[in-house]
Amino acid sequence: LSEIFPYSSTQQESERFGSAIYSKLPLENSSVKAFSNQRKSLSADVKFQGKIISLILAHPTVPIKQESFIDRNKQLAGIGEYAAQVKNPLIVVGDLNTTMWSPFYKNMVKTGNLRNARSGFGILPTWPTFMPLAYIPIDHFLVSKEIGVLKIRTGRNVGSDHLPLITDLVI
Repeated sequence: LSEIFPYSSTQQESERFGSAIYSKLPLENSSVKAFSNQRKSLSADVKFQGKIISLILAHPTVPIKQESFIDRNKQLAGIGEYAAQVKNPLIVVGDLNTTMWSPFYKNMVKTGNLRNARSGFGILPTWPTFMPLAYIPIDHFLVSKEIGVLKIRTGRNVGSDHLPLITDLVI
């Protein structure tokens, strides 16, 4: 990816888990955010057409046990609280391990003054690719009010257990 996207910010939490932001634009103010006790999120800014756009990449824990359920919800709440304080146009992306029907997701979106880029484009389920009849939308692309969504769609299966979300934006 580094040949196509020469700028990156990464953080490796364990042998199995890590996150990365790859960009064609230089990343500024890259940092790791701990919105909960378990998985961390990445944050960075990019300058586009003279404007600073802030990014958050999140991948909360899978809520299969009570502890991970509580941690995932804490991370969603923390993202919403952080998003509410960001002054720049903001994009929040990631496998949030929840659907848009979850009350914890809804609270994050409301608190952070965000909107689901899917609005008006359908449900666009993304996971699990190994069971297409059971697809659910747990991968998300959220934006602040200054960012318009021209189009959002799922991409082809690229070998992951998730389909990519391809989103065309306008500032």
